[in-house]
Amino acid sequence: MRLAAACVAAALGGFIALSYEILWVRAYAFATEGPPDAFGLFIAAYLAGIALGAFVAGEYCRRAAPGRPLQLAIAGAVMALSSSVAFLVIPVTARLVSARGLGPGWPGVPPESTLPLFAVGAGGLGAGLPLLSHFAIPADERAGGRLSHVVVGNIVGSALGSLATGLWLLDAISLRDLNTALATAGAALGAALVLTALTRPLWRALLGATAALLCGLFAWCSPALHDQLYERLLYKDEFVTGERRHHPEHDRLLARPGGQPALARISRHLARAPPARGGPLLERDILGCRPENRGDDVSVR
Repeated sequence: MRLAAACVAAALGGFIALSYEILWVRAYAFATEGPPDAFGLFIAAYLAGIALGAFVAGEYCRRAAPGRPLQLAIAGAVMALSSSVAFLVIPVTARLVSARGLGPGWPGVPPESTLPLFAVGAGGLGAGLPLLSHFAIPADERAGGRLSHVVVGNIVGSALGSLATGLWLLDAISLRDLNTALATAGAALGAALVLTALTRPLWRALLGATAALLCGLFAWCSPALHDQLYERLLYKDEFVTGERRHHPEHDRLLARPGGQPALARISRHLARAPPARGGPLLERDILGCRPENRGDDVSVR
């Protein structure tokens, strides 16, 4: 595999991993309503998952024979699978914390108990870079220099993922669409790595069909998985299936730094009292400009 291709793959992997971190931390902060320790606990779980995934991948690399094309295919398959798992983290979290999320008798669990789920999702994302670095770089006297280029590519992609997702993408598209797009990008990246390791046309055609089917599956099941996502995260054990209290401005406020705990508190307030001016909920209502909201200390400025 060419060094430039490995650097691009590492950058895309970093972009996807850090974009998922932004999605997850905001969904978790929304579910917990932003207590002081929420961010620290989440980051601890996320980094623990990254470290565990990298450790497991490193152990596999020590035992695997280098230089075999099949090993690079395994790295691509791990990336595609990890993106599939990451895609399910937010919908599964919403069902775990909400009443009847996993069945008629399910009471819902505290949001803090879902931290291991985020760690599992991060573990798959953390395994990609060690596998790619080990099997895409030849073991010769220039391995160290090539590895530095791959790591720099991953750092650049990670930084761009945090900035683009946190400052632009979440303000431009919905959380559901962004989650689906990231999963599709991860599956495509994994399929591309596997294609570089396969030589037979039949195997390549089967892989292409499988990757297209997986991407189509993401798009097909995404609406059902994200149905009433905000209501589940907000009302948790008080959630009622089919009772919708979501407003279009929720996505915009959720995308703002510091907007998750404010939106959770404001939504509880507005569920009891409709907007004073009537009509749809406006952004100035969410930001706490209504006089009746000021006493709740929910303004975001």
